Amino acid sequence: MKTVLIGLAVGFFGYNILCEQAKAAPQITGDIHFIGTATASGASPGSPVIIGFSNDWQVDDLLLPTGDYAVVPALTGVTFNTFSFTGDGAGAMLVAPTIPEWSFLFNNILYSFDLTSLTNGHVTVANGVVMDFTGLGTLHATGFADTPATWALSGTGSNFIVAEAHNTAVPEGGVISLLALGFGIFGGKSLLGRRRSV
Repeated sequence: MKTVLIGLAVGFFGYNILCEQAKAAPQITGDIHFIGTATASGASPGSPVIIGFSNDWQVDDLLLPTGDYAVVPALTGVTFNTFSFTGDGAGAMLVAPTIPEWSFLFNNILYSFDLTSLTNGHVTVANGVVMDFTGLGTLHATGFADTPATWALSGTGSNFIVAEAHNTAVPEGGVISLLALGFGIFGGKSLLGRRRSV
C-alpha cells in the first residue's frame, strides 16, 4: 500500500508540473542564421581577444529560419555586441557574459540571445583571419519562455571576417526525466513487492 501511495504522489507531482508548464509560455523552437562582418583584435590565446561586429549583420537569406523563427524574413537587420575571451580551443573562456550577444525586433517581438559561456574558441591571423566559436546561452523572445540554446560563429577573411552565426533552441527535458525516474522507481518497487509476496 505504501508503494502505491508513493507512486500516486510521484504521478500527481509530475502531472502538476506538466500542467503548470502547459499554462506557461512556450519555449522557442528552431534555428536562426545570420551573416555579416566581424573583426578580431588578435590571435588566440591572447589576453584577451576582442571580437567586434560591424553594423551589416542580418538574417541569412540562404539558410532560412526554422521553427518559431520561420516568420522572420531574410535580410532582417540584427545588432551584435562585442565579446572578449581568453584561452584557446576547449579552454576558451568568456571574459564576461555578453547580454545580449545579438538582438533584433520584428513584428513587435524582441528576439535576443545572451551568450553565457564558450565551449570552444579559436582565432588565427597568420594568412587572413579565421574564427571558430561555439557556446551556450539563453534565447529570449516576447511571448516565449527563456530557452537554453547553442550558438556558433565562424568565418574567414582578410583584415575582416564574413561570418555566419546561428542559434539552435534546446528545450529542457527535465520534467520528462523526473517523471520517468519516478515511474521507474514506482515500477521497480512494485515488482520487488510482488516477488516477496510469492
